[in-house]
Amino acid sequence: MMTKTSLGVLMLLSLYGQSLRGQSEYPSPEALLLRNRPQKTVVEIGVRETAGDTGVAKFSEYRDLGRTFIRDLNFNSELPISGHYFRLRSRENSENDLQSLATGGLFGRYKITASWNRLFHAVSTSGRDFFVRTGPGKFLLPSGIQALQGAPLQNLFLKRDSVGLGISLTPSEAWDLRLQYSPERRTGSRPGGNNFAFTVIELPEPLQYRTDDLKLSAEVAKPKWTIQGSSQTLSFHNDVKGLEWTSSFPVNDRLVPASGRKALPADNAAQSFMISGAVDLARSARIVATVSPGWMHQNEAFLPFTISPAIQGQSNYPALPAPGLNGNKQTLMMNYLLTGRVKKQFSYSARYRSYRLDNQTPSLLFSNYVAYDSSLPVSTQAAPRSRRNLPYGYTRQNANLDWIWAPSKTASARWFYQWESWDRTYRDAKRSNEHTAGASWDWMNQDGWGVQALLQYSLRRPERYDPMYFNASFPAGPGLFALGQLSGLRRFDEAERSRNYGTVSLQAPPIKSIQFSAGYIVDRSFFHQSSYGALYDVSDGVSCDVSYPVRPSVSLFADYTFERLRYSLRSRQRLDASPAEPFNDSSNNDWESNIRDLVHTWGAGVNAGFFRNRVVLDAYYGFSQGDNATTTASLGNPAAAGFLVSTAEDYPRLGNRFQRLTTSLKFPVTRSISYRVEYVYERYAEKDLALERVVALPGFTNVGAANAGFLGMTLPRYHVNILSISLFYVF
Repeated sequence: MMTKTSLGVLMLLSLYGQSLRGQSEYPSPEALLLRNRPQKTVVEIGVRETAGDTGVAKFSEYRDLGRTFIRDLNFNSELPISGHYFRLRSRENSENDLQSLATGGLFGRYKITASWNRLFHAVSTSGRDFFVRTGPGKFLLPSGIQALQGAPLQNLFLKRDSVGLGISLTPSEAWDLRLQYSPERRTGSRPGGNNFAFTVIELPEPLQYRTDDLKLSAEVAKPKWTIQGSSQTLSFHNDVKGLEWTSSFPVNDRLVPASGRKALPADNAAQSFMISGAVDLARSARIVATVSPGWMHQNEAFLPFTISPAIQGQSNYPALPAPGLNGNKQTLMMNYLLTGRVKKQFSYSARYRSYRLDNQTPSLLFSNYVAYDSSLPVSTQAAPRSRRNLPYGYTRQNANLDWIWAPSKTASARWFYQWESWDRTYRDAKRSNEHTAGASWDWMNQDGWGVQALLQYSLRRPERYDPMYFNASFPAGPGLFALGQLSGLRRFDEAERSRNYGTVSLQAPPIKSIQFSAGYIVDRSFFHQSSYGALYDVSDGVSCDVSYPVRPSVSLFADYTFERLRYSLRSRQRLDASPAEPFNDSSNNDWESNIRDLVHTWGAGVNAGFFRNRVVLDAYYGFSQGDNATTTASLGNPAAAGFLVSTAEDYPRLGNRFQRLTTSLKFPVTRSISYRVEYVYERYAEKDLALERVVALPGFTNVGAANAGFLGMTLPRYHVNILSISLFYVF
């Protein structure tokens, strides 16, 4: 319950305001704010009480609801010094998800800004950690099953704090100089997957990140031309370089490796420059050009292949090919735009954009590696263990042409053509081109009828597709008994694709003050040359909304949206060969899944003012429901020899529901003081068989069972009631 002191203060202030209130009609606090009167401060403070499943991470995932709050603070003031000003905007000031911005300066000469943003992300509040933290990024699993009983709860959360400082100078009307610096700090932990040989475990992976962003820019603007130059420097630093876990706990009556380790995100830096200019070529034509080169680099030291001293001491233990990656990428972005007008009814635009990622990271040869931190594999001609990293790179080009015809102020037509080209290194499709053509029409008459329509068709074709490109990672070959990639498998982002996309929206004129609008969207992609992988991706949706002003002070409104998404995937169950068993790679073991998602979203509300707007009611109810069904079937003949996919079956259905009811009553007391009483009800439920059956520590007590250790079950279900009372001040 709310404290008596907090509630009493609010009631006393409101009673004081009532004693001063006259008989005139008072606007809402928001209306007073929109007037933007000089030297006025707007602030909302209040208290709230929550009841229900407030401890569920899904409820507090991106918000912090304290008992007392300062929701909004807006301060505007002109300083005594002529021409100077100061402004402050802030939200959720007393909570972990605050946003604040302060600006001050001299009109037309300089401006100083300072911001502070904080984001809180609750990942899990119901997990249990079976490990003991012994240092930054270091965890120990106690020996003995008794030590695992009653493990403490592990709350996982992330927090981002960013500060922004900026100075803008305008020494003359044509010049603009800016300096911005933004450091950001990320702290907390999140679930991270690791393993002891074939035993999977989850650990709270620590986040201790710092990012620094420095920007400099200068601009000169003349009536017929403009030129701008800027630079940006980014640096990333991780305080925790690696994650280590240690245990001597026996699993399935055998000893697992004593420890494990993995590297965490590496320190890196990036630098970019940009120069941009625009010039009027004629009275109705203008060209804009931008060129921006950049550099990215990281050279974090490699961790050893294993943390095990016994393996490191073997005579054939391989040496690292280099102390670090010495990763180096160079980028170059070029953007050119030409716009113009032909007479009064016709206009055009032509744009070309190119982005090149030149990956100059060296390709290092690793002669051998350690698998699962348990042993050093033996490299043979039949099963070579050498590996080479592949420095991926690409060049992307885009060209757009638009022709617009506007025969009147109420109608316009647009025809357009778009071209996109990719040139890739060390990817399946070395080169691909996509062409898109379409048209749109916008029209609205004086009676209030309006139509907007868009239709476009796209065709993407890869010129050269090599499904075995990854063999470049195996200098000595993948081995005699390793299966390569299916020759007919295509990645959906690189495969041949045809796409039809269209939208249409209708706006009807008011009929007895009732306003109505509706829209429809369709998106259909087909991968005709993909024998395996994504076969098609089809989605469509409708939406409509209606509003009805019952009288000037009372309005009703409602909306509805329906979305349907369908996918189809095809693959094959395959087994590697061995000297004792032949390959099992047959189309008789193909399978196919068809996926369907349905999403319904409803909403309705009312806005009403009573007693000459001395009482304002805002109420809204929203409900959304999502449903997923995945059917899977075997495409082969179960009676044929070597049939493997006899267990193909439909996946369990998934779904979620979210409801939110918000009701608030606003009571203007004086022109400067008002208070609001707000009630919110939220309910969320999710059906996910994978989460419902999670066991914290399966396999550690049952011989022969699969081994896994998780931080705990996370099932996002909750229903919460929130009641708040707040005061609005304008002074």
